[in-house]
Amino acid sequence: MTQAKKITLANEQADTSIPETLAPGPKFQRRLSDILTAAAEVIAERGFEGASVREVAARGSIGLSGIYYYFKSKEEMLFALQRNTFTTLISKAQTALQGITEPEARLRIVVENHLGYFFSHPQELKVCFHELDSLNGEYYKRVLQLRREYYDVVRSVLAELGTTDEHITSLNTLYLFGSLNWVHMWYDSTERNDSQSVIEHLVNLYVRGVNATP
Repeated sequence: MTQAKKITLANEQADTSIPETLAPGPKFQRRLSDILTAAAEVIAERGFEGASVREVAARGSIGLSGIYYYFKSKEEMLFALQRNTFTTLISKAQTALQGITEPEARLRIVVENHLGYFFSHPQELKVCFHELDSLNGEYYKRVLQLRREYYDVVRSVLAELGTTDEHITSLNTLYLFGSLNWVHMWYDSTERNDSQSVIEHLVNLYVRGVNATP
């Protein structure tokens, strides 16, 4: 389905009054976090089409009616998971970058922010990487907007690394996201405990090139 068709479908079918992920009350937040964690695990394992709300409820030890108290549908759950992931990545990156002026240090922050989130939330990022097109309508538009906002944050950092060619900066940004988002295909935290060295290696590779990387 083309992006234009998905957005048209959005306006025809989606309920635009989407409830915010965050709401007052620690009990609400804890239960919501449990649901999204369970949803990420099930969708990462089975794919969005193969996942069921019933399985998410079982994985999170939450009653099926409890799931529907928070979400009207499986798609809304996927939307909330992706929105929560990207708003967190954007907020943490912007906060960490404040007051830091040295370009390489800023690049390191961007890489640490993204991979640090992956190392603690591997299933969430795997779902976000693979399941954007499982969303329709307003859900699709809002997550796409968040992805673009995050892209702009990272691109602005890479633009500081020396080149004034906007096309090259865009390519560099896409290459970096390709490296960051593919880590889930080979990094297994149950077998490795070298997340910081992975971060340092990628920063050195990106700034200095292959021959200069230890």
